[in-house]
Amino acid sequence: MRTVVAVVMTAALATACGGGSPDESPGSTTAGTRPQPQALVAGTGSTTTALRLYQAYYGMAPSYSVQQTNASMVAIDGGATLSRQLANELSALSDTALAARVLTNLRTSPVSVNSTSYEILATAVAQIFAAYGSQFRGQIVLNLINILATLETDAVYGNAARAFNNQVTANGSYSGNSLNTSSSSTVRTSSWTSYYNDCFVGTPAMYTTTYCQAYASAREVGASATTANLQGALAAGGNVGNIGTGQVVTSTGTSVSGSTSGSTSGSTSGSTSGSTSGSTSGSTSGSTSGSTSGSTSGSTSGSTSGSTSGSTSTGGRSGSVNWTSSFSADELIEDSSTLAANARKGWTFTISNASAPMEVIFAAQYTADLYIVDSGSLNACVNGGSFNYYSSWSFQGQYGYQSMTIPPGSYGLCMANRVNRSNATRLEFQRQPTVSGFHYSGQRFATVVRNVNAGGRVTQPATSGSNYRVIVDGGNTGGTFYVIPASEQSNFLAGRTFQYYTTIDCSSGRAAPGLCELTGVGEYAIAYYNDTSDPQSIVIVGRDYVPD
Repeated sequence: MRTVVAVVMTAALATACGGGSPDESPGSTTAGTRPQPQALVAGTGSTTTALRLYQAYYGMAPSYSVQQTNASMVAIDGGATLSRQLANELSALSDTALAARVLTNLRTSPVSVNSTSYEILATAVAQIFAAYGSQFRGQIVLNLINILATLETDAVYGNAARAFNNQVTANGSYSGNSLNTSSSSTVRTSSWTSYYNDCFVGTPAMYTTTYCQAYASAREVGASATTANLQGALAAGGNVGNIGTGQVVTSTGTSVSGSTSGSTSGSTSGSTSGSTSGSTSGSTSGSTSGSTSGSTSGSTSGSTSGSTSGSTSTGGRSGSVNWTSSFSADELIEDSSTLAANARKGWTFTISNASAPMEVIFAAQYTADLYIVDSGSLNACVNGGSFNYYSSWSFQGQYGYQSMTIPPGSYGLCMANRVNRSNATRLEFQRQPTVSGFHYSGQRFATVVRNVNAGGRVTQPATSGSNYRVIVDGGNTGGTFYVIPASEQSNFLAGRTFQYYTTIDCSSGRAAPGLCELTGVGEYAIAYYNDTSDPQSIVIVGRDYVPD
């Protein structure tokens, strides 16, 4: 039901923009051949529409004078001119980057809506931007805010809609005060403030500002008190408390691993054809039943690394920066297993000295679980017993990409095949990549997490610019990857002869697309072809790095 609602919202957005066949490739029709996007009636005053648009693009409350000017513009044509102007101010952003920015500012995320619906919407908005061209970005965003604002009672988007509308109301109080002469990104809603005060005011010292801010942000978008406390603990790097649970507030809390009790039950049969990316929250309880097999093995270590060469032009980039410096991701566990029916497998690993920024790339052909547990719980997981696990770092019936910061300690990874048939998997557990002389600045595109039917083809465009580097990573359960010029996407998707780069090495087999760089300045696409006879799963991650 939730997936259907996401599709309906996407369809409404596309319909407002002139429509198009669901099977049509965004790049196959230019903006000039499509009907111009039509405005949705806002149904609100110019003041509210102006505030919504500023929040959508900038995630903040405008100053008093800016708001007065914006509202005057909206009063003339309902917001079309203002939205186009704000979109032009962000014209340097790619379609994917702008989609991610706007959706974040609209309070839509895997926390406020389910992961499947969020991925569908994020992908659709980026594709619609691409299909219509930059000249229609403003109208598309205007349509989007007018849709979301009406969905407060929706089962999927209600939390995001309420949080967005509450933020707009709070922004209005700020921007309506003539004493506020600058824009502000710290305007809090009354609900956020109430949750924060419940956590911070008069409670024990363990509930720090960082803890309570994360707690309030999670509660504001609909998370339960239990989940919000876990988010607070992860943000603060401390124990999990019990604010808002109706119990006497604890002064010490429990460890992150002790905050959720999880186990799997029984084996399932069949397969899934879809997936979501990101982490799951919550836990399952009870003990495991049924036969499982598998064993734990020692931790593995190693690293993946690379450096760019002169294979692609670096034209247009500053000569004072070493644009070909090395990059790497220290790999703790790498595995390309095909698990037998209902089988399990485990590994141990240790984080020493200080908390480490880690990430997981996990792909499974059919339904599977991946748990991060304390080392003492690993045997129980592998052998089908009851065990505790870190819910926000684990995947239950899902796969994709997840980043986290793990404190020092001994841990385990437990993989469980949830179907009564063999299941191809790919696992990369590694430190988050580092690039010499550069630092991470953001996602190049929304993480691609797909289950692709036999014979299917997928492309993900990616622009490499003059002031940043693009590092790609991922994994798959079968099929072939290429890096191609963006102009070759239509040929590739149609099964025609296409050109691809032989000098950009993004690995092969299940490791593809391995840690690699889209070198130089150019328009690329990561292309995948399922040339097997079975459905396969893929994960593609793209990140930008800018000079230090």
